[in-house]
Amino acid sequence: MKVLFLVILVLVSVYSGNICVASIYDVYSPTLTQLGISSETLQQIAREKGIIPKTLDDIYLKTQIDEKSSIILWIVMKADDKLQLIDRYKHDFEGIGVIIRHPSSHYVEQINNVIYQSILNGTYAFEGEEDFGTLFKSISIMEGDYDDGSGRSKIVIMEEYLKEEGVEWYRDINPKNYKYLIEGEEKE
Repeated sequence: MKVLFLVILVLVSVYSGNICVASIYDVYSPTLTQLGISSETLQQIAREKGIIPKTLDDIYLKTQIDEKSSIILWIVMKADDKLQLIDRYKHDFEGIGVIIRHPSSHYVEQINNVIYQSILNGTYAFEGEEDFGTLFKSISIMEGDYDDGSGRSKIVIMEEYLKEEGVEWYRDINPKNYKYLIEGEEKE
C-alpha cells in the first residue's frame, strides 16, 4: 500500500542528500501547534480521506507492521501507547546525553497535529520506513526543547539540523518562536 505523507523528516532527507517528494514547508505552520488534535480525531480524518480503512483488522495492522509504515501505525495507535512510545524516545535520547523537557503528551499532540494538517492539506506523501521518531526530534529542535548537553545554543542546534534554508523558513513562518530562541541564545 502506497500512501503519501509529508513530514518534517523530509527536511532531514533533503539535507542528507536523499531525494524527497517535498518538505516540511508544505505541512508545518505556527497555528498547527495550537490545534490540539486528539488521536481519535486523527483517525477520523485518516478514515475519511481513505488513508486507513474504516475497520481496522489484524491483517491490516500486520501488513503495516511488516511494511514498517510507522506513520500509519501512529495514526491507529491509542493515545496511551503514543505516550509510552514518546517516553521511550525521551529515555533513549537521555541515554545519549540529550534532554527533552516538554511532557510526552505535548509531543503526541504535535505529531498528531502535523499529520492531521498534512492530511487536510492533501500533502500526505509518506512511504515506508521513515518514522515519527525523526518527527519528534525535529519538533523538539524547532521548539528549542532539544538540549544535547554540548552547551551550544538552541539556534546553533537548529541550524545544524535544518541547515540555513530551513532556519530562514522557520524564522519567516514562526517569528515569535524564532525570537524566543534568539533571545535565549543572547542570554547564554
